[in-house]
Amino acid sequence: MFNWLFGKKPAPPPAPTPPAILIDTYFNNSGTEDPDGAYLVVPRSVLQRMGPVWQDSLVKLLTVMDTTLPDWRPEHPYSVSYRGPGGKLGQQDPAAAFTKGVQGAQGLAR
Repeated sequence: MFNWLFGKKPAPPPAPTPPAILIDTYFNNSGTEDPDGAYLVVPRSVLQRMGPVWQDSLVKLLTVMDTTLPDWRPEHPYSVSYRGPGGKLGQQDPAAAFTKGVQGAQGLAR
């Protein structure tokens, strides 16, 4: 009130800090068919379509994860196979043509 007497407005209250968006939020809202939401598989070609600033941010975050959790990688590499409609294996992965500088592949948003 003292500031009001001398024509000074009090400083506005600080803006509230938005709540953190945790990984579970993404997995629970991703719309995937995986009921557990245990894995996120993104083809490298799709990641390369993002801009350089985004890629730089992702690489820095992955580097922090590697440093923080040096033993997070499995002993044996995973293998990922594309399953088409009806769960059939061996069909052409639509992300294969989704490369840097190439028009979006059929079935994938650009």
